Amino acid sequence: MEYRIGVFVNPTSGNGKGARILRELADTRLRGPLPNSRVAVVCATPASATDIPPIIETLKACDIALVCGGDGTVHQMADLIVRHAPGTALAVFPLGTGNDFARQLGPRPKSVFTHMQKIAAAPLFGVVDVWSLNGEILFTNYVSFGFDGWVLSLYQTALKHLSQTGFFALTFAKKILFALVGGWALLFHNRRAPMADGGPLSVIACNIAWYAGGSRFGTGGKPDDGVIELIKLYGKGAFLQSVASRFLRSLALPATAYEPPLTLSFTDAVPLQVDGEDYSARFAAVREFTITRAGSIKTCS
Repeated sequence: MEYRIGVFVNPTSGNGKGARILRELADTRLRGPLPNSRVAVVCATPASATDIPPIIETLKACDIALVCGGDGTVHQMADLIVRHAPGTALAVFPLGTGNDFARQLGPRPKSVFTHMQKIAAAPLFGVVDVWSLNGEILFTNYVSFGFDGWVLSLYQTALKHLSQTGFFALTFAKKILFALVGGWALLFHNRRAPMADGGPLSVIACNIAWYAGGSRFGTGGKPDDGVIELIKLYGKGAFLQSVASRFLRSLALPATAYEPPLTLSFTDAVPLQVDGEDYSARFAAVREFTITRAGSIKTCS
């Protein structure tokens, strides 16, 4: 079968690597042969609302959308696929800081050209559940309330100012900055998810086995089992253990699986992130959140 592959690149991700990949892919001489397939289009991911309609039409014309970017880019493109091009499979070439969704799909070649040839010659298709938060936001990875949502907001504010130096545009520098912000918050603050039971540090509802750039989530859930896994971290020790699970899988904290819908109620405003994107401001006035299953998305690796 011949697969039509669309390549969608975030030019701002990967310390400029995205922009370089976009330039190189535009030169068909550099692509090499793609057996049993063809590249339908190469384009940048949407940077504004006006970019979205043509991207949707392009997605509809593709069998496989190879997204080059981080979890935020995958979050954006998965939303467009689910809503407008449900027959298109999602493949990922990771260029972000966390890359949890790409990690869930398995090892990737270091070259985007090698990856293109791999999925063209022998694509491995799978399925991942897609979830909805309050019927507004679709997500494939996780939604998290409380401490880590607050840390992400602090980190993004700091990055906005420090990225002007150039050094903090580098991926390893971003990881250092995030660790510094998180360490400072753990030492000096106790921001929690305000709930009736006194308030856990964080409440995390996860669809995939990876969380926050490589931590392990849960012990037995699958991304296509139709249930969402929930964990409440009541202390900083539990939070540190979840971070350490990226180095030792046995430290992964067990989670409870819930069939949808799952409703979480808070007594006050709560910071939150969805697939690593800060949504605290958007939901600042909301105190009750319901997670429902919105469907599924086909994946390719």
